[in-house]
Amino acid sequence: MNIIKDSLEKIIIIVKDNKLKTFDDFIDAWQIQGTILLELQTVGENVKHIPQEVVNQFKNIPLLNLRDMRHDLAHNYPGINLESAWELIVQSPKLKKEFYKVADYMGVKMEDKMTIGLRRKLKGC
Repeated sequence: MNIIKDSLEKIIIIVKDNKLKTFDDFIDAWQIQGTILLELQTVGENVKHIPQEVVNQFKNIPLLNLRDMRHDLAHNYPGINLESAWELIVQSPKLKKEFYKVADYMGVKMEDKMTIGLRRKLKGC
């Protein structure tokens, strides 16, 4: 299922690129902010296509928050709640681990070349 692979790769990018330590850093770094928000939007769009059975199985993952964040990013840009986005960014290392569990549950093989390369680059994440 490509949506799981794509979501996981986007989350890995967020984890890797997130050198921001505080919410104020996030607010001040508008160039990085835009990139991260776009990645969150893509993950949220993908989450809309995850079967409800999987969403129910993984209630500890804020899948619905990701979906709702996507809606806000796509349709309400001036009114984006950056604090909510920051909360998801702070959770991104945990999200990465949880998305690996979702991939395993759904039988998605994550050992393609791109994922292996990303894992090697991001060992410390």
